[in-house]
Amino acid sequence: MRNEDYTGQGKNREAEQEAWMQARKKRLLGGFGAFLIVILILTFLSRTIYTNQLPQVSWKYAVSSSINFGVSQEGIVDAVSAQVIYGIDGLKIAKLHVLAGEQIEVGSLLYEIDLIDLQKKLAALIAEQNTWEAQADETQRRNAVFEDDLVKEMDISPAEASRRSGDAVFENVITESAYREADQRKARISSWFELLQNEGRVEAADAGTILEVLINTGEYMTDAPVIRYVNEESSLVFKASISAEDKAWIHVGDNAEIKFFGSKQTVSGTIDWIEEKNGAYQASVWLEPGEGQGETEGSMKVTYSSPVYDYVIPIQALHSNGDRCFVYVLREKEGILGTELSVRKMDVRVLEKSPDKAAVFEEILDSQTRIVTDSTKDLKDGDSVREMN
Repeated sequence: MRNEDYTGQGKNREAEQEAWMQARKKRLLGGFGAFLIVILILTFLSRTIYTNQLPQVSWKYAVSSSINFGVSQEGIVDAVSAQVIYGIDGLKIAKLHVLAGEQIEVGSLLYEIDLIDLQKKLAALIAEQNTWEAQADETQRRNAVFEDDLVKEMDISPAEASRRSGDAVFENVITESAYREADQRKARISSWFELLQNEGRVEAADAGTILEVLINTGEYMTDAPVIRYVNEESSLVFKASISAEDKAWIHVGDNAEIKFFGSKQTVSGTIDWIEEKNGAYQASVWLEPGEGQGETEGSMKVTYSSPVYDYVIPIQALHSNGDRCFVYVLREKEGILGTELSVRKMDVRVLEKSPDKAAVFEEILDSQTRIVTDSTKDLKDGDSVREMN
């Protein structure tokens, strides 16, 4: 009976030991599994952190293409040899009847003179002339009496007396300049009187197009030009100011398209010359006869197309370091987390560029080279990177 109890107890201990071993094995396997999970989580987190810290880049392939671009700029229509209408010195403008861009015919009303101001100044001018003529008459009378006295007292000829009279200095002597001023004053009186009879209306003596009005209503004129115009036989030119930056893309001989604001007329031409003016540049296009007549303003577009280049890249992919130009290209390398992308700095020669593209050359460059166009961080040769999502 005791042997049976002993045997039963042994079996129970073996069963308990087996159960304990199974439980221990399960605990070890569970712990190892948890350890693996933790390792995987830590690896994933470290990889995520590492990856998130990498610069993100976008890229494009170089393509075979031309460099095309256009520069647009507003400008004015001017005359190669403009005509001018001079002001009437000293008179006041009562009303202007023309504006820049208007076409005029012979007899077109240009402006009106202030009649009250004209009458006052004409009266003053006539009074001044009358006073001068009275003084001139008195001077001539005195000279005649002096010459008669010389003939009688010195027994000389009238011609000799006139010569000596001319050599003498008189208080009221009349100079040649005084005579010229008197003649100019008489001509002005005649002109102003004619203007008064025409009710102060100044009319065009020629047909053409007004380019510029140089005076305003209510202002007094000088003898300087007050109106610039071109007649129908004048050659016209379109002029546009361009910046120093645009000057790099515009050359004499480039094709230009001009659209006039007044009529929406469009003409084609070429850049005939470029000159520097006041720190900027001015490009001029000579217009063909009949083009631009009646126009004052417009816009010019200059387009350019280069030859076809093998490798054309976006301009933002091109970098410069002093005299050297370079690009960053993508390469694969083995890193701490396996295969990674990295950038390599590649020097290139710029063949031609525009504001948005550049044609480049490098012996090992090909159409499958991935060229970095943008990055979230500054790059340097050998940096690991990742593609933008």
